[in-house]
Formats: sequence, C-alpha cells, structure tokens
Amino acid sequence: MKLTFKTLASMIALVGVTGVVSTASATMITHEDAAGSFRTIRSAGSAPIGRLTVDSVQTLTGFGVDVDINGNSDLNFLIFNSNSGALLFQSGPKSFLDTGAGYKFSNAMSFTLQAGITYGLTAISNVGGSYFVDGAANNIGAFHFLTGNQNTTGTFTSISMTTGQACCDIGTALIVGPADAAAIPEPSSVLLFGAALTGLAAIRRRRSV
Repeated sequence: MKLTFKTLASMIALVGVTGVVSTASATMITHEDAAGSFRTIRSAGSAPIGRLTVDSVQTLTGFGVDVDINGNSDLNFLIFNSNSGALLFQSGPKSFLDTGAGYKFSNAMSFTLQAGITYGLTAISNVGGSYFVDGAANNIGAFHFLTGNQNTTGTFTSISMTTGQACCDIGTALIVGPADAAAIPEPSSVLLFGAALTGLAAIRRRRSV
C-alpha cells in the first residue's frame, strides 16, 4: 500500500480519537483505560488473561499484549476458550528485547473469532513481567472486552488456565482483517507516522515554492 500524505494523516487522526487504526485491508483495535489501572507482576509462565466476545465472525490476524518483560524474553501468545479452559491457539516462542512497558505483538496469524464464544487472550513470558490491567469493560465495534480476567497456570512450556475470574481486564491490541492482510503499525510506532508527516509536509512546501 502506498502511504500518501492524506493516508498517514487519516491514520494518525483515527488513533488519537478512537483507538482504531484502519487501512484498506486491516484494522487495529486497542483498548485500555487509565482510570483504576495498575500493573500486575507475574513470574515466568504466569499472566492475566483478557476476556472478550464478538457480535459477528471476525478474523484475527495478530494481537499484542501490554507487558513490561523482566529482561530479554520469549513470549508465547495464547487464545483460550474462557468458559471451558481449552487452549485454542498458541504461537510458540517469539523473542523480544526488554524495551520497557508497551505492546508486544505476535507474528502474523489467522484465527477466527465466533459469536457466542468468550475468548481469553494473553502472552506468557519465560522470564516474567508486569502486565497492564484495568477495571473497565470496553465496547469497540463488534468487540466487547470484558472485566473478570482469568489467569494462566503451569510453566512456560506446559500451560493451562484457571476458569475462575479476578478483578480486571488486560491491555490488548487486535489486528483484524482478511487472512492475507498486511501487518499495520503497532501503537508504539504511531509516533513514526508523525515524523513521516512532518517530512512529507516539508517536501510539499518545497514543491510549492
């Protein structure tokens, strides 16, 4: 996709207003609330699980979790059936550098979310970390992000979940679109679009002189 001045400006405006970035082929939905938020510290293999439902069939082509890992880490991205505890998807280990708090994203994937099922999403670390959680539910389009998080149990290589619910929801970002949709910018990368806009504006000014 060719990124024009107009396209970049539109994407930045969407992030600032709605928490949603859209392109012709993919949409990224982020949700977290500052009010009542905190970070929960977890050991290796332990993580809170964010629950969600959808109103209609949605194709998940990637997702991220807001986590501050305890040093360079492998993350395993997981999707559970929240009601039964069944593990529906796992990415396998993906390596990350310790860059501080923020979203860490899975590789490209294709997972179909169905209406009528409550899903649980998370990413576990082999070194542990702190996860952003908050006490507010979010409704964004067809997505309903629920409070009452669940938790993983076991180890990094042998994982399951507890079906009991705790206080909160966790910060997640979903990339939604066709299975062949190109990856779109992570929330932490949006500032790069601002720099690009500045450069494009300068070019346009030079051309108009």
